[in-house]
Amino acid sequence: MDRPLAKSLHTVTVLVNVARVMRNADKIGGQSWAAYVYEALVALNLQDKPDSYGLANQAIKQLEG
Repeated sequence: MDRPLAKSLHTVTVLVNVARVMRNADKIGGQSWAAYVYEALVALNLQDKPDSYGLANQAIKQLEG
């Protein structure tokens, strides 16, 4: 079984920051924050890890808030 994403404030912070970089690199910037967070997970090779603690959703909420 794959280990889940690490439950850490640093994990959420990294997802938020990488998603912002992805959005800034996107010349159109038309995707939802959820799409950019998923891109961040892919860039960090974490997309297949279980997100038992809802860390991606926490990152999305921070970005939308």
